[in-house]
Amino acid sequence: SSLSAGPLSPNYMAPERVAQGQAHSTLASDVYSLGVTLCEIFTGQAAVKARHHDQLDAIVDADLKDMCLQMCSMRADERPTAGQVVATLSEKQKASGYKASPPRRKVVGKSESDDVRLFDRV
Repeated sequence: SSLSAGPLSPNYMAPERVAQGQAHSTLASDVYSLGVTLCEIFTGQAAVKARHHDQLDAIVDADLKDMCLQMCSMRADERPTAGQVVATLSEKQKASGYKASPPRRKVVGKSESDDVRLFDRV
């Protein structure tokens, strides 16, 4: 089953978009939506109310928990920038020693050794 509630779901919309009926997203509202999505990823639960502290207790890393709380702030001006989110996630990834790489896919008619990275295609 999918945790996602679909496009333009109020569960993923920043409070200011819902309250003011904003048709277009802003950078701050996009950060809110990403924060809700990250909460789902980190907790394994649908983040209906992402800012609820009890749900976020499942996030054991204090920095990631704080980042998620800030991203899901009710106030747009209290949310981090997308660049700050990327920097935090990059630092965590580097500190973990995990080396992320683009997904690979099997090309029909090719051998296993001829797999192609999806991002190599233009």
